[in-house]
Amino acid sequence: LDPARMAAKGVSPNDVVVALQASNVIVPAGVDPQAVQDCLLALPGVTRVHDLHIWAMGTSHIALTAHLVMPQGQADDAFLKLANAQLHDRFEITHVTLQVMKEAFTQACAVPDQPPHHPNDH
Repeated sequence: LDPARMAAKGVSPNDVVVALQASNVIVPAGVDPQAVQDCLLALPGVTRVHDLHIWAMGTSHIALTAHLVMPQGQADDAFLKLANAQLHDRFEITHVTLQVMKEAFTQACAVPDQPPHHPNDH
């Protein structure tokens, strides 16, 4: 990317980074997807994490979606509160959407040009 051409069009380098993060091409700086996956796997009852996606929502918020396999039951409000608190406190992730299931019934999605976030899928 040519910084001079970007500036002439009114696009700052920060705008490009945010756009790439928002399109899930790159995970926001300072967030290690493997550490996030490990955090989710450490939650009580979680045996598998897949379809983990992390992206920037603008310059000040990070979003996450993931599927959690919990064979012994569903997540209650206390579980979701714990998950949200840990993701916020450890990774500054502020928008969390978790899909919980007793068994994996969806195929893990592949994100092109991005390292896999879910090595337990195969």
